[in-house]
Amino acid sequence: MINVLYGAKLTDVYTGYKLFNLDKINVDLLKNLKSEGFEFEAEVTCKILQNKGKIVEVPINYNPRNKEEGKHIGFKDAVLGFFTILKCYIFS
Repeated sequence: MINVLYGAKLTDVYTGYKLFNLDKINVDLLKNLKSEGFEFEAEVTCKILQNKGKIVEVPINYNPRNKEEGKHIGFKDAVLGFFTILKCYIFS
């Protein structure tokens, strides 16, 4: 959805790893984030793209967790992410 709305070519918005070059990003953008859960990933990505920021994806290796090992993201988080993306896009 982010790729369609913002013309991006991202493969994994919800990667959980974010690194920012503060010389190249509007710090106020990061201060005004409203998300408190997994939807943070969508919100920060949308805000960076809205402000013409550059996002570079770097491959990582990881071992996915299951629920017993602590995976907590679910359908509810997908719905929250969807509405977060819409909200960011509409009110930008």
